[in-house]
Amino acid sequence: MGIVLSQYSIMKEWLLLSFLLPLFSAGYTLLTKIALHSLTPPSFSMYSLVIALVILSSYNVMNGKKIRVTPLSFVGGLAFGFAIMGLTTGINEAPNPGLAAAIYRTQTILTAIASVFLFGKDLDLQGIVGMVITLAGAYLIATDKKDIVETGIHPGTAKAEKRVLNRDNWFIYPALAGVALTVKDLTGMESLQTGMPASIFATSQLLFAAVVAAIHKYYVDGTLTLEFKKNAHEKEAVTTMTGAAIINSAWVVVAIAAMTMAPNPGYSKALTMGGIIISTIASRFMFGDKLDSRSYGGIAAIVAGTAILVAQKKTGSSSSTI
Repeated sequence: MGIVLSQYSIMKEWLLLSFLLPLFSAGYTLLTKIALHSLTPPSFSMYSLVIALVILSSYNVMNGKKIRVTPLSFVGGLAFGFAIMGLTTGINEAPNPGLAAAIYRTQTILTAIASVFLFGKDLDLQGIVGMVITLAGAYLIATDKKDIVETGIHPGTAKAEKRVLNRDNWFIYPALAGVALTVKDLTGMESLQTGMPASIFATSQLLFAAVVAAIHKYYVDGTLTLEFKKNAHEKEAVTTMTGAAIINSAWVVVAIAAMTMAPNPGYSKALTMGGIIISTIASRFMFGDKLDSRSYGGIAAIVAGTAILVAQKKTGSSSSTI
């Protein structure tokens, strides 16, 4: 009986933590979108990473953990810096931030494939089906054309003209960010397998990610000063950016704990995909971001395909350190 109760307690713990993950994911995406109304993407990327670095460093110090760097955390940090910059740009330019998050998370496919060759992980028929569904969803989103109904060309008339906008290329940024995140995932998996504590790796990678973002910001803006857009709400921007950084820090710790306690680490990551749905729907009401049925279908396919992929019976190939 004691063993049964213990297992039940653990199950409740990882489920509770896992259900926090989609909230963290949606919260980060939405707060980033709000902050980017007033902040330039380079400023947000650099300062949010710096704040997250300070938070996790403090966490490690308070728990008596010595921060150290390794070649793998260096490479992973550089990749994570590019990932955050790409995702930030995608959220800034996408018709709906949920679309950028959806494209970004298709990187699970790359992580799964690379893990088969690098770590000998398994990829069964279920995983392949999940990949195909995910790619189909990404295709629907990336090739979607938005129909815009505009006022007629004659002033004072009620006539409307339907105009189809050309495809834009916003999806390239979160897609490339996903490639960079895969590199971060793979270096993280190798680091954890060699005994490096997850919180130490996360802090070390944040250090190098912040350096990459700082170099990029200086190259683009010519300064490391926090840059605001015209008519910016500066107090709101700083508050929401800080909130996003806090969520990002908590996300790292909770995700690692949930995947460690879960019977299958893929289950926790599958639940994280719910954040895409939350952020997409919330953006409709918060920012007036409208989507057509094609985009909604693409999001649903990506969420479902990724969930199928990471929930393989012999999972591990697609688990992420974040």
